[in-house]
Amino acid sequence: MNLERLVSALKSDEGFRGQVYDDATGVIIKPGYKVEGTATVGYGRNLIDNPLTYAEADHLLTNDAIRALRDAADLVKTWVLLDDVRQNVLGNMAFNLGKTRLSKFVKFLDAVERNGWHEAADEMKDSAWYGQVGRRARRLEREMRTGEVEA
Repeated sequence: MNLERLVSALKSDEGFRGQVYDDATGVIIKPGYKVEGTATVGYGRNLIDNPLTYAEADHLLTNDAIRALRDAADLVKTWVLLDDVRQNVLGNMAFNLGKTRLSKFVKFLDAVERNGWHEAADEMKDSAWYGQVGRRARRLEREMRTGEVEA
């Protein structure tokens, strides 16, 4: 048995698809699409018979969290001067909203760059996002305002 050789052959045979697709048609699955075969991702991973494990999901989440922190850092010129709590608030928002939507929080981001924590928190409360996200948004708003993590 040679696992390395098998993995190499499977990569070649299956090909990589970064989005969930229908293995019967090859079509990327989007809302409203009727799947004919099986929801598949990556190198032929059948998500119905072989769903993600917690360990795999944790690995993906860690990578996504790193990406969210990078996105937030790109949007805040004073990023390196922020404390961990506020960096994590911004990372959480970047994860939830995506970089493009977070970039539209112009007054909020400006307040963060000026260390205007109460103003930044008020801008969070005044957004549609705040009403949509509920408890998460309320916690993040308090953490932005105080610089303290809630238990």
